[in-house]
Amino acid sequence: MTLSGMFKGFPLKAAALCALALTGGFLGQAQAQDGDIRLGIVSPNTGSNARYGSFALRGAQLAVEEINSAGGINGKKIKIFSGDSQCTPVEGVSATQRLIQEDKVGFIIGDICSSVTLAMQPIVENAKVLLVNAASSNPAITYKAGVGGFKWTYRNYPTDEVRSLVVLDYATKQKNFTKFAVLSVDSDYGRGAINFTRPITDALKRRLASCPAV
Repeated sequence: MTLSGMFKGFPLKAAALCALALTGGFLGQAQAQDGDIRLGIVSPNTGSNARYGSFALRGAQLAVEEINSAGGINGKKIKIFSGDSQCTPVEGVSATQRLIQEDKVGFIIGDICSSVTLAMQPIVENAKVLLVNAASSNPAITYKAGVGGFKWTYRNYPTDEVRSLVVLDYATKQKNFTKFAVLSVDSDYGRGAINFTRPITDALKRRLASCPAV
């Protein structure tokens, strides 16, 4: 197993730029009557993961400020609308629906939390609203997207598979470690880390001793 094809993650500001760069074919539905381009961002702005949500929102705001100060996109200014997921699927779905139905956004960046992003995918698919995943790492988000799946979902963030492979490749080949354990939270994010680490340790002929979720 090699590291060819691996890639680094991008900061959320880059995700905002990526989402906006994809809007060429979506500007018609993403524009308000005043011609502004409407961007939604779903992130945990309250609750235990609120600090990550504030990083996400501020990163998107910085990107929007930078693009608007440079003249916008095709002369159109960007307006940003925020939805609070609280890092829970129920609140994330509600925030997504509000952004689509009330704020009339044409594309969304989100979420920080894998469980929320997985729950958002069918919502944006039904609404034909572009979703860019900038921070959720569960590989199922990718596997459920694309041809035959959720065609309106894109990502620019490395998955748990990528990160597990990088760490385990280094630990086995450079440090000669032979036994590993995964300590993770009991969520889609944490369970994904466990489920996608085991095949890699098996392929590297290493032992995965335990996988406690807390």
